[in-house]
Amino acid sequence: MIFLFAQVYVALQPAITQERLLDAIKHIPSEASLYTDKPVIGGYELGKDVKTISKVITEQAKNVHEAIEDAVYAAYESGFDLDAIGDKKRTHWSFGAWQIPFAGMDAAHQLAYWSAARSNSVAACSHNSEDTRMAALASGHCDRALKKVGKRAGIINRLTEEFQ
Repeated sequence: MIFLFAQVYVALQPAITQERLLDAIKHIPSEASLYTDKPVIGGYELGKDVKTISKVITEQAKNVHEAIEDAVYAAYESGFDLDAIGDKKRTHWSFGAWQIPFAGMDAAHQLAYWSAARSNSVAACSHNSEDTRMAALASGHCDRALKKVGKRAGIINRLTEEFQ
């Protein structure tokens, strides 16, 4: 009986606390600086909706790696802005913290949609190296944006190790 209670209790605990995730967010470097010899901290902890988004991430993430990945992509896609609008020069626009194709969704629904898209990208690009399986999500193709998603994966892996 005690063992069962312990399993249920552990299952109810978040993969990472919001406080710890916010600390990790402080260590996300500016994406532009990833292409230089000296990455600089991006200041993403100051994002307009960082507290709302980090709370939803901690509620939905299955593990620390997923929470960090969600945070890094929200940082690089929108700077933690639930109302961000992107890709205006293209035939389709993208919206929200993770730049999804639908506007007007709250943080929980944006993350749920993005998580499904992440799973689809990982499955579609399963032949890619592990660090580049997000290519379809970033570009629509498994053979594009490989450097971009590879750089992001490096940051995600480093922060996961640090905040595990």
